[in-house]
Amino acid sequence: MNPKFEEQTSAAYFRALSIIHIALIIGLLLFLTTNFFIHLNDEFAVKDKTMDTFLIYMTPGIAIVASYLSFSRYKKSMAKLSNVSDLKVKLGQYKLHYIAHLALLIGAGLFANIAYMISGTIWILGIGLIMAVVLWLVRPTKEKVAMDLALTHQEKMLLNDPNAVVAIVRVNQ
Repeated sequence: MNPKFEEQTSAAYFRALSIIHIALIIGLLLFLTTNFFIHLNDEFAVKDKTMDTFLIYMTPGIAIVASYLSFSRYKKSMAKLSNVSDLKVKLGQYKLHYIAHLALLIGAGLFANIAYMISGTIWILGIGLIMAVVLWLVRPTKEKVAMDLALTHQEKMLLNDPNAVVAIVRVNQ
């Protein structure tokens, strides 16, 4: 079966990016909130000091390493994409790299959530909230995409036209 492709307007492209972005943040926050309320009575926390100490040091370490890797890989991929001449190809690849960027940040937030689930140490939950804030700060806007991809004036004009075709996406049948 041959894959089907459709053209995507600027408005549809950024709507799709925003939906992905918001869905990931909401999912992380729902998971964090659920764990918080489950742990209010503190019956679910593992009472192991060694594990607790391990998670207290490991969680921020993972958050820092994941953030560093996420931002450095994103920056390198944007440098490569800025050399691509076709806007449709550029934005198609941007979406893939952006999702990979978010995945590392979400992974750190989920690890913090699971660490909180195990230990019940509230400040570990704070690391998950910090990761949610970082995720919010990297939300995709037209200006940010234009800057990250070093778009030309003409390409920026296309991004700002909601009816301009800016990407080609694969459609599942």
